[in-house]
Parts: sequence; C-alpha cells; structure tokens
Amino acid sequence: MTSITRYNFKVLIYDPDTYARHAIYTFLAWDRRTRVTLRTDSLSGMWQHLHSVPIAEQPDYILIDANHVGGPADLRRILEQLRLELPRCRVVCLAQQFDLDLVTAAADKGAKAFLLKHEVNLRIGWAIVYSEKRDFTVTSGVSDAVRAVRGVPPRLQHAAILPPSLKFPQLTARVKEALELWLGGMPAYLVADELGIGLSTVRGYIKKAYRILESAVDLDFPDEITQQERAFLRYTALDERD
Repeated sequence: MTSITRYNFKVLIYDPDTYARHAIYTFLAWDRRTRVTLRTDSLSGMWQHLHSVPIAEQPDYILIDANHVGGPADLRRILEQLRLELPRCRVVCLAQQFDLDLVTAAADKGAKAFLLKHEVNLRIGWAIVYSEKRDFTVTSGVSDAVRAVRGVPPRLQHAAILPPSLKFPQLTARVKEALELWLGGMPAYLVADELGIGLSTVRGYIKKAYRILESAVDLDFPDEITQQERAFLRYTALDERD
C-alpha cells in the first residue's frame, strides 16, 4: 500500500504560460505531498524569490518550463547556478515538445527529470514522487526520441521512464470525461453544461467513478483527506507493476 503521508515537498513553478502554470498548480493542490510556494511567469521572479526567502522555506522542487529559458546554454547556466546556491533542491524540466539539446543539458547539469507536459498532465504530483526515488526520469516520448541517438549522456541513456497511469476499464469514456473536468476544478453544474447533460447525471457519473476507483486502487490516506482528493490521487496513480 502506498502512503500519501510520506512526502511533503515545497514546490516552485516557473512557467510563462498562464494556463499551464494554473493547471500545474491545480493538479499539485490536489496532492497532499506537494505544497506550491510560488507560481511565477519570469525567471527574474524565480530568482528574486529564492534570494529573499529563508532556508526553511526554500523549495524542495523547482519546475522549470525548459522551452522558455533562452535555449540549452541558458538552461545549463540556470541548473549550474541552482546547484551552487541550492544544492538540496531538485529541478524538474517541463517542455511542450522534445528538444534533444535541452534534454541533454538537463541530464548533464543534474536535473531530476525531463517531462513532456502533455504526457505528464494531471500526474505531475506522482511524477515528482516517482523522480525522487530515481536518478533521472523522462516521459515515454523523450525516451522514444533518444533511443536511436548516439552519444547521449549516461544519465539520459539509462533514464527511468515515467510509468503510465493505471487503467480503469470499468470507467466509460463519458464518465472519464466528466471526472477529468471535475477533478480539474470545474464545478459539477459547469461540467453538466460543458457536456450537455443534466446535473444529476454528472453527479451519478462522479459517484460511480468514486466506487470504481476506491475498489481498484489501495492507498493509505490521512483521515482528514476529502473524497475528491482521494479520487484524484487514485485516478492519477502510476502503474508501477513490472
């Protein structure tokens, strides 16, 4: 049984994309193992925060949009500076698309992971926890892209691949659609409006999803955790079975 109370990571998010930044924050807010201490759209804002907060409030993880740092050379410089100033802090690079030079820079300069946003999506909290126990983690799209490339850094060559989410065949496509909108922060009445169905139908879908997820995923939750948080963590759990 996986315990949800084992970790308590402070997380800083740097992403110039307002929608991506908000989505990452929302997904991490559902996960008791992570606490976002700053969301910023600029590197200057990130550095200002890091240079102004006490050591006890420094982040355990920094999520960096690697596509908006200026290029591979700038990513190397940023990672080097972070390693010098915050040696205990781990960096996860996020990207919209694969870029071999950026991935290589991340692997060379000690980043903890390089993840494609569309592949990690709701699972960002689980991805952080997974990367904590590995040297270097990538999503499957990154792994596939570098497989035929020669001369990649050893950390990249031997990187762990983020597992897929658990499968729930009992959840119909319509129930999953409603559940994902609701878990993304949309109120039930807006989910109903978005899908063109009745509010009672949405509530029925969500209750059905609760039952299926509870029977399929065994997690150790703190007593005070809400039913919605339980559903989110179960639905986004990684399939780590060999």
